[in-house]
Amino acid sequence: MAQNKPFWNEIQQFKKLDSVSMPAKNGIVFVGSSSLRMWKDLESIYKKYNAINRGFGGSDLASANLYVNELVIVHKPRQVIIYSGENDIANGVTADKTFERFIA
Repeated sequence: MAQNKPFWNEIQQFKKLDSVSMPAKNGIVFVGSSSLRMWKDLESIYKKYNAINRGFGGSDLASANLYVNELVIVHKPRQVIIYSGENDIANGVTADKTFERFIA
């Protein structure tokens, strides 16, 4: 049996949410790790900016890049806020490699 990609279940939950009620286009997508995931009132605080919280716990930049279509592109945002990189470093990824992932 093939294993799912990392964070596959979390991404499927986001896709399910979007299928029920797709957020407005031209908003601001916040993507990153658990610091965003645990920010429960982010969308209500920044409602006038059509904020979309796509934080998923334990994520790293490689995972954010892997799912960029599902997390970001699908929403056609005007801006993207990225909070990520600390899990890369915590998992032993070098600063140079983390930066490469960021600009990818």
